[in-house]
Amino acid sequence: APVPRILLAKVPRNLAAMKQPAERKAAFLRLMLPLVLAANERVLRQRAQILVFQAKRTAGVPLSGRQEKRLAAIAAEYRTEAKDLDRLLAKVDAVPPSLALAQAAIESGWGTSRFIVEGNAPFGQWTSGAHEGLVPKNRDPGKTHKIRRFKQLIDSVHSYLRNLNTHRAYRAFRSQRSQFRTKGRRLDGSALVSALGAYSETKDDYIELLRNVIRFNDLKALDGARLSAPSRPASPRA
Repeated sequence: APVPRILLAKVPRNLAAMKQPAERKAAFLRLMLPLVLAANERVLRQRAQILVFQAKRTAGVPLSGRQEKRLAAIAAEYRTEAKDLDRLLAKVDAVPPSLALAQAAIESGWGTSRFIVEGNAPFGQWTSGAHEGLVPKNRDPGKTHKIRRFKQLIDSVHSYLRNLNTHRAYRAFRSQRSQFRTKGRRLDGSALVSALGAYSETKDDYIELLRNVIRFNDLKALDGARLSAPSRPASPRA
């Protein structure tokens, strides 16, 4: 069944107070899954546009001025030359929901951490002086990093996808994902986990933790999830 298109701006106040872990996990997944799917929708729309542009170029058909501007805007967002469409397509793609949800669960303690409650930051993304952030209580002396704060949860999900799709530390992840596309296979979060050791200082231990969270919580079943269709405004009556 389609996932209801309900995008909460913040974590509900009673989430951390839920005493049953299974109940809290289920609530967290219901909260985060629509946000992940919505962010993936945006990226996949961009990808579909690039594929159209690529087909036109291959056929020798020039892009319109509007299409050239759109392509340039997408390329700038993903820090890639507009002429290199193959490289751009490797970056403009979705992240399997199972993988995104597992990372959000780990980084936010299933929605209970201070960073998600106070900063709408379920993925624990680091920042410096470029963005507003929260200082970790256990930050080592001499360190200056903060956890980036976001206005709404959806902003953090967009940022998370952009991070995996552009940062040089995740080139292996994008390369493996491209192989799935080349073979016509659906993206598999469990299979892509091994390319995300750079996300945490614990590396191999982090990869194993991701695998366990995906497996024990049956998150792979959510890789085929889709949002319900956007609601249409009611037509005015005569």
